Parts: sequence; structure tokens; C-alpha cells
Amino acid sequence: MLLEALQEIEKLTPDATEAEVYADVAVVLGDTDEHAETRLAQLNEAAGFVWAPDTHVFVGTAHRLARELGGWREQFGLSGVRLRPAVLPDDADRVIRDVAPSLVGSAALPTAGEGQSS
Repeated sequence: MLLEALQEIEKLTPDATEAEVYADVAVVLGDTDEHAETRLAQLNEAAGFVWAPDTHVFVGTAHRLARELGGWREQFGLSGVRLRPAVLPDDADRVIRDVAPSLVGSAALPTAGEGQSS
């Protein structure tokens, strides 16, 4: 895995700055997981092809996304995440309204100053 290779390089380089790891995630959000799956199916049907961006695609609820991001931070040491809404403004609004508040103060989002070097 690429992350493991970076960590090995850091071990071999005593004065190396620790690598920052960011996730890039496209999101289709819904009131329920089933609702999100339906939205994705409608997106694919309207486009006439299966939507397959160049990154991981999360399909589900905002609450489940926040939980997964927290788990990824613990497991992979994420420094941050870029969420790419599938549909504007629908998914962007859900990210702002439902995901971001769930992350503040959680393990998924560092508090001000955490992880920053001087």
C-alpha cells in the first residue's frame, strides 16, 4: 500500500516531516442508505452511463459518512478530507448542513491547531 511505503520512507529519513494524508471522496447522500442508492441510480439513468469518478464514491447517509471518516482518520491517520458532492446543490447542501456539524469535535475533524506544526 502506498501509505505504508511512505511511512517506511519516513522511518529511513530521520529529519523527514511526517506526511499528511488526505482522502478524496465523491459523495451521494440521502435520508437513508436506500434513498442515497436511489439517488445514485437516478443520476446514472439521467446521465446514460454509470457515474465513476476518479476517486472513492460514498453512497449513504451523512451520519454514516461522518462515522466512516472518523474510522479512516484512526486507521490511516488522515490529516483531512475533500468531499466532492455528486449533485450540486443537493449533496453540497447536505455536506454543509449534515456532515460538517457531525465532524466538528469528533475524531474525524481535528480541532483548531491540532496537527499543525510551527
